[in-house]
Amino acid sequence: VEWLEDIDEAARLIKKQSGRPLFVLGSSQGSAAAFHSLAFSPAVDGAVTMGIILAGVPMEHDSASKRIGQQMTGPQAAAIAQREGDHRRIDLRTAIDWDRDYATEDSNVLEKKQADPLRTWSYGFASLHSYWNYVPPVPPSENRKPLLVTAGGDDPLMPRSYVESCFAAIGGPKELYVMPGAGHQLMLYYTDAYVDVVDGWISQQVELLDAAEGQAAAREASS
Repeated sequence: VEWLEDIDEAARLIKKQSGRPLFVLGSSQGSAAAFHSLAFSPAVDGAVTMGIILAGVPMEHDSASKRIGQQMTGPQAAAIAQREGDHRRIDLRTAIDWDRDYATEDSNVLEKKQADPLRTWSYGFASLHSYWNYVPPVPPSENRKPLLVTAGGDDPLMPRSYVESCFAAIGGPKELYVMPGAGHQLMLYYTDAYVDVVDGWISQQVELLDAAEGQAAAREASS
């Protein structure tokens, strides 16, 4: 919930200063926060996700995400979260196979990531447990805000079939873009193509929102 509170606070401030429609982009694990911000924050007008995880949608195929999800759900995980809180840590260096799951396009990616002094390398158990067990106030099927879900066609961490199942569970105006042959990190390794997709979609949504706002203002002026 803290992620969503932070998004809401930032969105309100940015929107107050800009007066323009606001979209949230979430990648990988942040995809769920971006999607759920649609229902959580009135200041968020739409969202883009790179991959997506929805707690209510089961993963059929084996993946690192599925294994982590299984560790974070059920009575035993809930008991550990309550008893040990965030004192118990999940080591992100070993939670996934970085070369296989995160960046098939980039050899020795873990070594390169570890050179970043600002990167987080562990999660608190209770925090990660809350992520995997989050129950949104509005079911995904009742979403009414614009959403673009993007995915790599060969993503081993969030398999295409799972992303498609999540997409099917979501309501409202939505689009799905799958990049053929791409792995998990579209933003890092397919930057130009990915930016074109996201920029084009957001530009289209802003035009629609501006048109709707103009029509509403015209109706109010004539009433």
